[in-house]
Amino acid sequence: MRAEAIARIALEVLARQGQRTPPVDIDYVASGEGLVYILTDVERISGGYFCDLDGHGHAIISSREHPLRQRFTKAHELGHHLLDPAAPPVQILQPSAYRKTNSPRHWAQEYFAGSLLMPRPWVGDFIRDTLGWGARDELIREVARRFQVSRAAAEVRLRELRHIDESTRP
Repeated sequence: MRAEAIARIALEVLARQGQRTPPVDIDYVASGEGLVYILTDVERISGGYFCDLDGHGHAIISSREHPLRQRFTKAHELGHHLLDPAAPPVQILQPSAYRKTNSPRHWAQEYFAGSLLMPRPWVGDFIRDTLGWGARDELIREVARRFQVSRAAAEVRLRELRHIDESTRP
């Protein structure tokens, strides 16, 4: 799936769930899209997605992770729920799949999470309306604060949207 299609799906989900401004209420959005989160103490993974016997989606989210990481993981798992082909009931997607950062499937879920939590139009509006083209670190920090994501996630998204590039690294 192409980036443009993923971003369009994320915007459709936000519109369907009445989300108009940051930060996205990821728990509300996921519930509206039929995904249930289970916050639990798990090691070595941030999260995992599975379907129950009735075909309803569930995501396990690690309670050990920072709340900002949990938000991103929730959005990532919602990506599995909405974008992946229907998984057979009680088939847990292998945690190892989440560590394969170069796999197209993993990339699609990460891009969906970024597009859902930091949609292109919202980021552009935020930069135009409040920050302009300030210093790189200030821009990353303020986008992270406003959209309630980690600085690392904000930096990746700002690069994807070409608001910053590698040449602007400190």
